[in-house]
Amino acid sequence: MSLGNDSSCATSVTEKSLECPVIPFLRWPGGKRWLSPLLEKLAANIPYVRYVEPFLGGGSIYFALNPARALLADINFDLIEVYKTVRQHPHEVEAALDDLSLGEKSYYRIRARKPKTAIRRSAKFIYLNRTSFSGLYRVNALGNFNVPYGGDRNPSDLISRKSIIHAAERLSSAVLCSCDFGLTVNMSGSGDLVYCDPTYTVSHNKNGFIRYNESNFSWNDQVRLRNSAVSAAERGASVLVSNAHHRHLLKLYRGFSYLIVKRYSALAPAVVHRGQTSELLIWVSRNSPPRVEGYVWKQYTGDQKPIKDIRILTSPPLALSVLGPWPAAAARSISR
Repeated sequence: MSLGNDSSCATSVTEKSLECPVIPFLRWPGGKRWLSPLLEKLAANIPYVRYVEPFLGGGSIYFALNPARALLADINFDLIEVYKTVRQHPHEVEAALDDLSLGEKSYYRIRARKPKTAIRRSAKFIYLNRTSFSGLYRVNALGNFNVPYGGDRNPSDLISRKSIIHAAERLSSAVLCSCDFGLTVNMSGSGDLVYCDPTYTVSHNKNGFIRYNESNFSWNDQVRLRNSAVSAAERGASVLVSNAHHRHLLKLYRGFSYLIVKRYSALAPAVVHRGQTSELLIWVSRNSPPRVEGYVWKQYTGDQKPIKDIRILTSPPLALSVLGPWPAAAARSISR
C-alpha cells in the first residue's frame, strides 16, 4: 500500500511539526472529528494542565486539541499497541504498510495473517482499518478480525505519510495505556480535563436505547461512567462526556449542564436511520460550564421516576449514589 506524500509540512519526526494540523491516521466509527471545532472552543476556556481520554479510538479530539500533557487510554489492546508502535517506529510502520498490496484478494489474505512483530501487527491494523467496511473494528469469539472488505479505493485516499509522522510527534509527550475506562478516569484529578466518548448508538435515541446498546456499552457501564465522572469532579477535574441524546441519559445526569449538538449520521445500514441526529455533551464539574458562542447550556431537573428499562439487565438493578452535595438535583440518590 503506497503512502501518499505531502511536502507542505515536515516529514521527519526530528523536524518539529506542531504547527501543522494532524489528521488522524485511523478511521473510527462514532469518531468525533466533526465535534472537534466546538471542543477546541470549549477547551480554550477551561484551565487545565493535562488532558485525559479513556476512550481514545481514532484520537481525533486529542490530535485537534494538541495538549502538552496527556493520558490516553482504550480497552482495545491492539489499538494502543498501534499508537505506541507508531510513536516509537513511524518510519518502520510506513515501510511495512508499503509492502501491503490493495485489492479484495489481498485484503482477505492480509486479514488472515498473524504477524509476529509489533511493527507488522500495527501495519496490518492500519491497513485493515483503512480498507475494511466503514473502518469497523470487530473480532469473533476467537479474537480474529472479521470485518469484510470495504471496496476498492484510490491508494492516495487511504493514508498519507504526514499523518503517521505527525502523529508520532504529537504522541511523544503522551502516556498510553490499555485499560478499563474506570481506571483511567480514577487517575484524574485537579488540573485535568477529561473527555469521555463511550460507545453508543444514536439510531435508537427514541426507542429501545438501553436494549440496543447493551452489547456495546451496557447500562451498568453508563452508570459506572457517570459515577467515575462525578468522583473525578470531586477531586477537581473538569469532565466532558459525549453521549446519546436520550431521556434515560438526561435523567442519569440530572442536575448537570449539557449541550445538544447535531450532526449528520450516515453509518446506519438502514436508510431510515440516516440523516440529522442529535447527541449530548455533558459538563461534570464543580465549576460553571465554559461559555461558547451559539450554544446554551441546559439542565435536566425533571422526572425523578426510576428508569423502567433497567429491567432488561441480567444483573440486579443498581443503586446510584452520587458523591457530594452538588448540584442539588444531581446529589440525590436515584434508585435504579
